[in-house]
Amino acid sequence: IIDGATLMIEPGVTVKMGGGVRVSVQGKILARGSASEPIVFTSVADDSYAGDTNHNSTSTMPAPGNWVGIKISNPAEASQFDYAVFRYGGAGCGWGCPPAEDMAMLSFAASPVDIRHSVIEHSLTFGMYSLNSSGVITDSIFTEDYMADQWFGFFALGIDGGSLLIRGNTFDNNKTCLSVFIGPHVVDGNVFTKNQTPVMFGSTDP
Repeated sequence: IIDGATLMIEPGVTVKMGGGVRVSVQGKILARGSASEPIVFTSVADDSYAGDTNHNSTSTMPAPGNWVGIKISNPAEASQFDYAVFRYGGAGCGWGCPPAEDMAMLSFAASPVDIRHSVIEHSLTFGMYSLNSSGVITDSIFTEDYMADQWFGFFALGIDGGSLLIRGNTFDNNKTCLSVFIGPHVVDGNVFTKNQTPVMFGSTDP
């Protein structure tokens, strides 16, 4: 999505992607769903939303890393995700890892952040990553992100720099949970259950 362009996604729309797909956003995405009609970003093999769109019944099953992610890089305008669902994305890490913002299922690089009432689940490495970005992440669910055994140092939500309000979210059943490094940030009123690794704070004022 080029600089100056806006992609508006209607409530109830499902966007399915295959291997290696990364959406690069220099403009903005406005994805405002509703509780009854969420906007879904998921794997082409995920039949639980919009049915069997690849027409192969159950011969393929969705898995973390089926697609890569959405990377927002626009310091001037905020992309907005409200009642959005992100599933089965994320990039892996071999002998040399790419930058974290290129591995996450959803990432913001020096861009305004506006995430509300959303679900980030089944990512391969980072569920969401924010680099030098400011804004809000509220009333959302991070679950079953980064469940692989072979890598360490990835989180359901990773934050490095900027200034974020992280409030009213639920972090449930993630292998590694939340990393907050370099602030100030406000982390308030969140619920943490069944995560294998606790919250980690770096050089910040949470």
